[in-house]
Amino acid sequence: MALNLRPLTEKIESGITYLLALINHPEARLGKLQVKEDYMDKQNMVPGGAEQSTKESIGTMTKDNEKTKSKLSLLHELYVELLGSLIPGLFTVILGGTSIYLVLKTLATFGNTLFPGMKSPFSPLIGVGGFIGAIHWEIGVAIIVSAYVIGAAFFRQDPKGPDAVSALYVWMNSTKEERSGLAVQTPKELEDTFLFKNADKQSIVSHVVSYFFPRSCIKKLKLDTQFPYLHLRCYLAARGLNHLIRLVPWCPDVPEKRGFRTKMFINIIKIRLLSCFPNMSRDIIRNEAHVRLATSVWYVSITLKQLSIATFIILLEYLLLCWHLKLRESGYMLFVSFSFVFLLFLLCDSMLRHLRKCIHYMRVREVIYVLETANMAVKIGDKTLLDDLINKETYSENKPNGCKDCKKLNTVYLTESVSSA
Repeated sequence: MALNLRPLTEKIESGITYLLALINHPEARLGKLQVKEDYMDKQNMVPGGAEQSTKESIGTMTKDNEKTKSKLSLLHELYVELLGSLIPGLFTVILGGTSIYLVLKTLATFGNTLFPGMKSPFSPLIGVGGFIGAIHWEIGVAIIVSAYVIGAAFFRQDPKGPDAVSALYVWMNSTKEERSGLAVQTPKELEDTFLFKNADKQSIVSHVVSYFFPRSCIKKLKLDTQFPYLHLRCYLAARGLNHLIRLVPWCPDVPEKRGFRTKMFINIIKIRLLSCFPNMSRDIIRNEAHVRLATSVWYVSITLKQLSIATFIILLEYLLLCWHLKLRESGYMLFVSFSFVFLLFLLCDSMLRHLRKCIHYMRVREVIYVLETANMAVKIGDKTLLDDLINKETYSENKPNGCKDCKKLNTVYLTESVSSA
């Protein structure tokens, strides 16, 4: 039975053609056409003799814009799902499946050696290579489907856990002066304890404890690692991004403003940007996909690391049994299984250590991209895009302002309203 791939290849070719058209013809993107249409309507620049034809052409462009918006929305979903679900799922199925297969095949070899006349329940695994080669593409479809299902389970995991561990790593490796400009900080100045010191460098013991027991250390330090971060204004001010401070309605030093912090605030801005300015949202989509990929790989690495430990224990018991019974026939298979499981453990541990260094930075970058894109959209397009999200009274000079009065950072705070940007 032949698999007809022609419809799939035609869809892929049409998608690639569409992406190339977006790159080569930026004027065909929705955002600029929408801004141009609004500008013509507001300035009344439609010539009298060609008014009807111009309006018809604008109507045609609007319909094309709706099609473009739907295609970009589909592209967004496919891109995020591909990086966040399918790739981590393939990583899990291939490496985890190989590890389990090697252990079971080793047990099958042991059974055939110990009991030559008895058929082991794992004996069919010895010839599984020929079975895989006989069914061709069916096994590939099964692997892809299994990978997507498993990857979707990791994709739905909360990124808050890896982000918190990564934020702790950033805090531990920052100097005393740098900590006041982090997005995640302690609620008050740190007091010296046995593990953590109010100094530029933490002790080796504290680094080791934070590596193996990150949750306990976060709780001990009382780090607020919720997204979006409570000290986001401090992060922006420490890096001179004062023009973005007015887009963050919460302040850690003003209790009545802390309630303004919510993840839905960032999500609503994303929705508006994707709907009104999709041409400006490519970096936002890419950053979100990269964050999802990193957090999914984090959970995959933890799962495979635990699996490698479990299989290592099983193989160790098998080795002790072979040594006790003086069986040497399955030594080669045992060596291959041990080597693969050990390398899998090292790979997962290395990936976790590297992801611990970058996940928090990736999530902070995601927020900065959203805020800067919203700021640019307000300047060149819809000046009322964020008016119902940002309370203008929050920035009145008649009310105390945490950033304006902040002696810690001495920031220059902008008091003008968002609509006047």
